Amino acid sequence: MNLGIFSGRIGRDAEFKILPKGDRVANFPVAVEVGNKTEAKTMWLDCSMWGRRGEALQPHLVKGLKVTISGRVILEEFIKRDGVAGYRLAVNVDQLDFPGGLNERSTSAMPQNPYRVGKAEQ
Repeated sequence: MNLGIFSGRIGRDAEFKILPKGDRVANFPVAVEVGNKTEAKTMWLDCSMWGRRGEALQPHLVKGLKVTISGRVILEEFIKRDGVAGYRLAVNVDQLDFPGGLNERSTSAMPQNPYRVGKAEQ
């Protein structure tokens, strides 16, 4: 089983794309604090939310918003400009929660239950 659950803040407004094959995806980074108070570090996750959920939520996934996400975790390898291998953590988001609400943002375009968006609402 590959399931990760993370809580953090969105680092940049989500970007929505329609891929050449017609797939829809919203991409956004989430900053998660790891370690203890004296040795706290920030771990960045590259998150992707696919389908209608990603399209509907993209305008509301804004920088600084606190979210809790769960989904499949992927460790991706890439080659840096200097030729050295680099790694990044990515999450294909299955569920998204807004534990602190939407910070008084308009909810008129949100799905029926904006605080829990799972696979059943795709």
